[in-house]
Amino acid sequence: MQPKIDVEGVWWRYAEAEAWALRDLSLQIAPGDAVGIVGQAGAGKTTLCLALAGLIPQETEGEWRGRVQVCGLDTSTTPVRQLVQRVGLLLQNAECYLVGMSVLDELAFGLENLACPRDEMWRRIRWALDIVGLAGFEEKYPQALSGGQKQRVSLAAVLTLQPEVLVLDSPFANVDGAGRTEVSAAIRDLRGRLGTTMVIVEHSTEDLAPLVDRMILLDQGRLPHQAAPRRFFQSVELLTRNSVCVPQVTELGYCLSSGRCVKGELPISVETAERWVRERVDGCEPSSLTADAGWIDAKPTAPASFAPVICAQGLRYVYPDGTVGLEHVDLEIHPGDYVALVGPNGSGKTTLAKHFIGLIKPTDGCVRVKGRDTRTTPIKELVAQVGYVFQNPDRQLCTETVEEEIAFGLQNQGLPSGEIAERVERTLAQLGWARLQKDRICTLGLAERQCVAIASLLVTEPALLILDEPTCWLDGGQSRALMQLLDQVNERGKTIILITHNTRLVADHASRVVGLMEGRVMLDAPTRVALGCAAALNELLLSPPQVTRLAQRLAPLGFPPDLLTMNEMVKYIDGRVGSRGRSVV
Repeated sequence: MQPKIDVEGVWWRYAEAEAWALRDLSLQIAPGDAVGIVGQAGAGKTTLCLALAGLIPQETEGEWRGRVQVCGLDTSTTPVRQLVQRVGLLLQNAECYLVGMSVLDELAFGLENLACPRDEMWRRIRWALDIVGLAGFEEKYPQALSGGQKQRVSLAAVLTLQPEVLVLDSPFANVDGAGRTEVSAAIRDLRGRLGTTMVIVEHSTEDLAPLVDRMILLDQGRLPHQAAPRRFFQSVELLTRNSVCVPQVTELGYCLSSGRCVKGELPISVETAERWVRERVDGCEPSSLTADAGWIDAKPTAPASFAPVICAQGLRYVYPDGTVGLEHVDLEIHPGDYVALVGPNGSGKTTLAKHFIGLIKPTDGCVRVKGRDTRTTPIKELVAQVGYVFQNPDRQLCTETVEEEIAFGLQNQGLPSGEIAERVERTLAQLGWARLQKDRICTLGLAERQCVAIASLLVTEPALLILDEPTCWLDGGQSRALMQLLDQVNERGKTIILITHNTRLVADHASRVVGLMEGRVMLDAPTRVALGCAAALNELLLSPPQVTRLAQRLAPLGFPPDLLTMNEMVKYIDGRVGSRGRSVV
């Protein structure tokens, strides 16, 4: 059978870059197959996506060798305007590619350029919006939507073209639980109904693994490992070295197997993990360990006796188009809090966070930061107390080099040049990003630009840090380094607000969860209570971490249903089987 995608001996180096982004890469994908691609930031994943769509080498400066054929067309010579009718491409930062004044305009744009008949155009637009869960959003202004909604609008625009090959770069980034379900259903529908060939780049392997026939690891532009998902994720050590986050239950199986001579295939889903664990604890009595004996990872909570850092009272906000963003929000954030702000796309999380730094002002009610009303306090005074990292790093990067960007806030504070240089170097070293210090920002990938934005916040050492989806573009290694540093910052008494859809991050790091739905606070509780409340999580369109779902499925065997973290599950199972406890890798 003729491959739908045929990559042969491809080398690519960006203009002015020393290293090759792709190195003698060869790959074949059969018609109707779905392939998932993973690897650390800078491994060449996005570069490969651009090459499949012809944007490399046709629209990008650099050095090219080799051949790429998609649908029998040579992507280096076939005009891009012809390729787009066969190859649909969703790039990482979807926001940058939205051009319409309404969602309807956005979805119609590509079809109009292809002279699609009007009736067929309407049918495809309704179909695509329904698939991504945005029916009724036709008249919304795309740039006013949440990050996850923008991602889904961009995906819908690609889907309307019904391409033979669909190349998706981070389709689950910023997308809530319901949106992930809808995107997954759309991918399955396109494969089943239209036979679409898929290439999907994604850091979230838990979302990716069930959707693809084959997984591919990229490392510095090369392809060292590929296999069906079940076999691919058995190579935990190789994947971890390449900053790939394996599914949490796979990591659990690896940790329990390491040093115990446990044989058998590691699980890659909650369902296979349930069978895997049942076989290993069969006949073991329920553990006598209690929370006091140490299997629970206790998270310190901030004392509420101190005056709040942030106090919102009767907060209401209405956007200029009449959309209600927040409705009667009463909330206090105290010194030392580590708060996860969660909820569906469009629930008001970012809108609320922007009030904390004075970027938007209340329609009704008030917000006070350290006792100062944000309606009357200049933003420059608020940012001295509250640091903010946007979902899209490009909204806040304003200098030429990494070093200049990270030093920018310190220079505005009037610090001596020697202290500025020392703090810049220390912050980059703590995050493991020292190699970026002299780089030009325009040459960096999206994940690296996100790293720079985060470092520019951390270096200023504000009393309160707000990070909006800080890990969605980062690889596993970058995410671990960032979250470890945030834990250390919180331990030193700093207050952190983490906006995220990633409940594993919530379980591992936050001590408190605040959930928003349609602009209202629907949940405010300690993390263990919040993630154990199935009704509240369902309403917020969230799912607990894989180990918690596994514990709940194993509750008939005596497993506590509120196990939240890898460490807790490993300790509990070790207690059941009488082994010596081990910490996770």
